[in-house]
Amino acid sequence: NEGVLLMSIDSLGAEKKGYIPSEKYIEPTFEKIEKDAKGKLLITVITSNITRIQQALNVASRAGRKVAVLGRSMENNFQTARDLGYLDVPPNILIAPDEIKRFADEKIMLLIAGSLGQPGSALARASRGDHKFVRLLKSDTVVFSADPMPSAEVSQASLINEISRIGCTIYASNITPELHVSGHGAQ
Repeated sequence: NEGVLLMSIDSLGAEKKGYIPSEKYIEPTFEKIEKDAKGKLLITVITSNITRIQQALNVASRAGRKVAVLGRSMENNFQTARDLGYLDVPPNILIAPDEIKRFADEKIMLLIAGSLGQPGSALARASRGDHKFVRLLKSDTVVFSADPMPSAEVSQASLINEISRIGCTIYASNITPELHVSGHGAQ
């Protein structure tokens, strides 16, 4: 009656009762994982999730880890967010990917693209031994802080399987729910 032709509503998560917790819920989980990580700590998120990237930077800074950003989409989103002032990057924390080998593994955090298991992503290439700067070792810890969308469940699971064959410690939101907060409202 009022001339509305289309109403579009986000319904993902509408079947869940209650409220979605704050994104700030993630950082303490990153912190716990970092304390247990023996080698390199690789964190993969949806690369447009700038808040989660900031939380990883905060943890790396407190832990004294250097951070390298890997993967085209991660690099592009990171740089854009930084240029626009959405990321507070602590001084002297970032290193170029070609500097990773200069530091002890336990002093490195990698923010790496590939959270949905994309076959050509930086994380997938590292899992196959095809990445120019990163080789995954049994002592490394890989954190998937992203729920896969329905079309990516198989590819993410396949990548997790590939990484598990190396012997890395893996955290994923389907096993550790504290690693993901939905961006979609519940009831």
